[in-house]
Amino acid sequence: MVTALTAVALVVSVVTDLRSRRILNVVTVPAMGAGLILHLAFHGWDAAPGLGLKWSLIGLLAGGLPLLLFSAFDPRAFGMGDVKLMAAVGALMGWPFVLRALVYTAVVGGVFALLVLLWKGKLTRTLGGMLGGLFRRDGQGDGTEGGGEGKKKGQQSREEIYIPYGVAIAGGTLWAIALDLYRQGIL
Repeated sequence: MVTALTAVALVVSVVTDLRSRRILNVVTVPAMGAGLILHLAFHGWDAAPGLGLKWSLIGLLAGGLPLLLFSAFDPRAFGMGDVKLMAAVGALMGWPFVLRALVYTAVVGGVFALLVLLWKGKLTRTLGGMLGGLFRRDGQGDGTEGGGEGKKKGQQSREEIYIPYGVAIAGGTLWAIALDLYRQGIL
């Protein structure tokens, strides 16, 4: 049941992220609540690793906290909808699962970001700006044009390089679900 709810929340979130660049609270908050309630109702506090309210709460924190911390350092890194969607995955699927989903999500997100940059013709410019700033030795390796002020080299507006991370979260989570089903002999 929680796997089906997770899949529904992911599909709806991908659609809204692609259409409106938003992952809706009306999807993520009930998904978090459903995960907590279902784990408590069917497994109590601590039935086994991944089952029970304890593991659902740990999953919620383990899913949302890494994205929230990245967002604290760079508010453009992830939207709060992304944070809540990953927390919902953790609440629904539990602690051990959400770690695998986070790793697969990072892989899918990285590949997706490279593909978007390549598709928009921004890959070489973005990588050039990043690498140019890393290897300068003259004290001006901040990647900016003209004395450290103004627009950074290779910097695009958020509109131009928007990456709908809900797609990566869905891809990584569904990858983890598929591998679990394969290991169980279901796929």
